[in-house]
Amino acid sequence: MSPGVYFHFYKEPLFVVEGRNQYLFDHKGNRYLDLIAGISTVSIGHAHPAITKVVAEQSDKLMHTTPIYLTEFQGKYSKALCDELGPEYDQVFLCNSGSEANDMAILLARLFTGQNKIFSLRNGYHGLVGNSKSVTNVGTWNTNFNNTQEFEKLAWPSQYRGTLKSTELLLKDAEEAFQSNAIHGKIAGMIFEPIQGVGGINPVPQGYGPGIAQIVRKYGGVVIADEVQTGFGRVG
Repeated sequence: MSPGVYFHFYKEPLFVVEGRNQYLFDHKGNRYLDLIAGISTVSIGHAHPAITKVVAEQSDKLMHTTPIYLTEFQGKYSKALCDELGPEYDQVFLCNSGSEANDMAILLARLFTGQNKIFSLRNGYHGLVGNSKSVTNVGTWNTNFNNTQEFEKLAWPSQYRGTLKSTELLLKDAEEAFQSNAIHGKIAGMIFEPIQGVGGINPVPQGYGPGIAQIVRKYGGVVIADEVQTGFGRVG
């Protein structure tokens, strides 16, 4: 991570040496309430006895290996995930991070459709590697990396600060963008967060999700719901 990111949040970088339950401790002994929770994705606290016990047992048995091998926990986790999601889900592809998962989802959308154009929303965050960085468009992480004609940002769906505040106007704007690109037959899909996390805990307006999904599929694209921060019960 760039050193500039640390100074974006703090006058001096926070040097964390220990975590217990919901608290973090720095090298000077100061205690902090951890509301970031592993960048909003690990909401299990720190040093939970049940978790440290399982980690210790597993490390004594088998540590990290290449993903080309299958392991016991991969199989158990994948089956449990498919059982929870429902009978229409029977395959899982495990990644090391949300950035890699989104990058893979974009690659799969392009492979499935045979097209390249990927849409995303302004103020969205989807990662910092490859294609996931190209669909990110918020604050410190808003860069022009790989920003070619293969990526396009749609209007920010904020009900409070966006330029288009109604679901109807947002969907009309999206329809026009998709229609324009469909002339050239190059739409692979769209990725968006149901609730923008890094972008300020910004939910898409009511009706926007089903509406945008219908438009994407109408023009032959794949819908990618980025729920790295919102999924698995993290928002209720």
